[in-house]
Amino acid sequence: MSINGAWSLTELAKQKAFRWGAVPIPKGPEGRFTPVIGSALAMYAKSPQKDAAWIYLNEYLSAAGQQFRRISAPARQSAWEPNAEALGIPKDVVEVVKNAMKEYGTSDGVLKLPANKKVVETAKPIWERVMIGKTDLASGLKEITEKVTPLLAENKIA
Repeated sequence: MSINGAWSLTELAKQKAFRWGAVPIPKGPEGRFTPVIGSALAMYAKSPQKDAAWIYLNEYLSAAGQQFRRISAPARQSAWEPNAEALGIPKDVVEVVKNAMKEYGTSDGVLKLPANKKVVETAKPIWERVMIGKTDLASGLKEITEKVTPLLAENKIA
């Protein structure tokens, strides 16, 4: 058994040595949730090829573009069934995944463990200093490691 994201469906569909499927995430004391996250697509502000980049992004993000790329978890609902069929993903699996995204998907964090909020609140301001250039990357990562590592011990649940 594996708890994984919808992006893994492409590889699972290639498995011929065993039968596989998908079921909803179990509901725990805090409820039922699953991360629904995506890839960021961006264009550099100083790009000398803005028109070409806009054309590409428009095509890539269209239903036809998502179908052409055969993404197992496309952003557009209209591309789900054609992509699943093209990739060999069983229809019942597609329904489980689509329902999870619709009914209990969230973007407010991947894991719900005791220290996660502390970890984010500790690491975020350090990382923000790195992003604006007030702290160099190596120093920022070292500081995050030193401050976050002790907090992770609080996440042990067994």
